[in-house]
Amino acid sequence: MLILARTLHLFFLSFKEGARLELMHKPSINKSSNPDIIDTGFAHMAISVGTKQKVDSLTNELRANG
Repeated sequence: MLILARTLHLFFLSFKEGARLELMHKPSINKSSNPDIIDTGFAHMAISVGTKQKVDSLTNELRANG
C-alpha cells in the first residue's frame, strides 16, 4: 500500500457580501521538462449560484460561449 504525505495547503477567504474563496497550494507539483506541457494553473474551480436552475442556465451560457 502506498501512503502519500499530505502536502496540500488550503486557505479559505470569506467576504462580507457572502462570497467565499478557497485557495489550494501543492508545493510538490514539479515543473515539466517539456516546455509544451503546463503543469500549473486551475485544476478545479467551484462557485455557488444558489439554485440548480441557475447552475443549468449558467452552464448553458458557458457552453454557448465556448
